[in-house]
Amino acid sequence: MSIEYVTIGDGGLMLCENDNGCPISYRIEEGEEENQYIFVPYAHPCSSHGLGTIANSIAEESSTNYLSSGSLRPFQFTKDEIMDFINNDENIVPVLIEEELYWGNDLPEVL
Repeated sequence: MSIEYVTIGDGGLMLCENDNGCPISYRIEEGEEENQYIFVPYAHPCSSHGLGTIANSIAEESSTNYLSSGSLRPFQFTKDEIMDFINNDENIVPVLIEEELYWGNDLPEVL
């Protein structure tokens, strides 16, 4: 999957800031079994937390750290586990499902 975009104007301008370190978005794909989904976190470098910053996903209870350079380790979750994770996150996170972008609080209508 590739995402293409064009920058117009100041490419270093940030429209919003992330107070919690490296910004994270998620991609959700259907898993092989019914009610199973592949949940993939993506770390996005930004001006305050550049490429190579240590990132971790709160989707796992682990001390594993990753470099903030794209896809982190995918997880296999049920719909209920995804909803619990999204609802317990203090931030409303962006989620990509089948090439459509949603906010985490929109997921109950989408999944």
